[in-house]
Amino acid sequence: QYSVDYCYKEHEDNEIIYSREVKPLVSAAFEGINSTVIAHGARGSGKTQLIQGSSERPGLAVFAISEFLSMAEKNGKSIAVSFYEVDPQDHAVDLLNPEQPPISVLEDHGRIQFKGLTQTPVKSIAEFQNLYITACSSHKAAPQKGFERVRRSHMGLIVHVFSQNETVDGLVSKMSFVDMA
Repeated sequence: QYSVDYCYKEHEDNEIIYSREVKPLVSAAFEGINSTVIAHGARGSGKTQLIQGSSERPGLAVFAISEFLSMAEKNGKSIAVSFYEVDPQDHAVDLLNPEQPPISVLEDHGRIQFKGLTQTPVKSIAEFQNLYITACSSHKAAPQKGFERVRRSHMGLIVHVFSQNETVDGLVSKMSFVDMA
């Protein structure tokens, strides 16, 4: 059972949604709390625009990364990002390394793990945007066999917060953004 705290109108400003809903989660990530932001709704309802945004209207992910970078610098932490896609047959692909075989999705004590998913350190918003554009263009690549008309895949971004260096032992928390198909 889920409850709805607030319902946003169709053309609500992404920055307002970020400030109300996501910014507190970014702060919590530096305290070791994992979280997930899910854009869910009907096809064409603006889920991708909300998460990814555009150059004129940044999405929640860009606002969050900017905040993550600022807080990481202040707190002596570092961040890395991962991008993945899950197709209609439940195959997961690393969008930063799409030529590799599909990644394995495992459940470990109620936690979902992506085995083989690339984690790329990010030190600036420009680096992130370059990675994000690459990942999003991989996501929008040629349709898969059997999906020539419409490609409905889930796309995810994971922001990893590390204590000092990008190792599993130094992982403080993760925040995920999921654009549901």
